[in-house]
Amino acid sequence: VTNAISGIVAVGGMHLMGKGWVPSTTAEWLAASSVLLASINIAGGFLITQRMLDVFKKKDAPETREGVFLAPGALFGGAYLASVAMGYSQLTQMGYLTSSILCILALAGLSSVETARLGNVAGLLGVGTGLI
Repeated sequence: VTNAISGIVAVGGMHLMGKGWVPSTTAEWLAASSVLLASINIAGGFLITQRMLDVFKKKDAPETREGVFLAPGALFGGAYLASVAMGYSQLTQMGYLTSSILCILALAGLSSVETARLGNVAGLLGVGTGLI
């Protein structure tokens, strides 16, 4: 299953999950499990892409530091979850916008060998932000 199909499954599952923190019906439990499985598949796809990029890495290539981008992603995710917990639910639209921009940047980055690593990290952050 491709990441695109898993993304559609995750979005559909989130749509059916309802508004509560804990699923209360069978349909909500099935939706939550589909989001979990699709998220695992999406994350695995990005990890496999990273490993494939490492296979084709030149021996004399300078060291890359894509992990540096995960710190702002974790900071954004934590700040977003804290703001929602405090009642600022209007920030959800900004989270969706950020996720969409990162996914578009990922597509642009993955289109070139020179920027594929950065595109992979942008895609991982975009999907992660969308799932939060």
